[in-house]
Amino acid sequence: YKVTKEKLYRASVAQKKRKTLNDNKQKKLLNKIELLEAKTEELETENQVLNRQNIPFEEHLRLQKRLKDLQRRHNEFRRLILFPNIPILNPANLLSSSLIPGPELPFPLLQEEQHQRELSLLRKRLEELETTQRNQLRELGASAERPQSEISTESDRNKFVEQYDLSSGDAK
Repeated sequence: YKVTKEKLYRASVAQKKRKTLNDNKQKKLLNKIELLEAKTEELETENQVLNRQNIPFEEHLRLQKRLKDLQRRHNEFRRLILFPNIPILNPANLLSSSLIPGPELPFPLLQEEQHQRELSLLRKRLEELETTQRNQLRELGASAERPQSEISTESDRNKFVEQYDLSSGDAK
């Protein structure tokens, strides 16, 4: 009887050990499953966000071409402002001037011709601005020199102050 009781006791202890080991493994696996489910849910939401942000490939190519065109135009404009006396030699410009404009003209060449027209208009505007600024500087220089020559003596200074007071008094 003792022998069988001892065997049963050892068997029950072994069973308890197996049960606790099994329970621990089960808890670890459940935790892993929860983590993986959370990870997949996070990846799915991230994927949905990215799908909303994606643009079609054709749109991307079109925007890339537009960006390159705008960068080129910006660089030409910058060159024109920084170095207004240097003419821009562009092979596309020579091609577009040698071709006869018409409906069969490709779209990029039409764009290039329009761009060259805009550049020439811009050059004219810059030249006009430059001449008006020079004229204004001359006028400003002449008006600045006149009061200095008038205020050469103390009595002249007093006259100038009196004239200034009178003119500002009229304005009040």
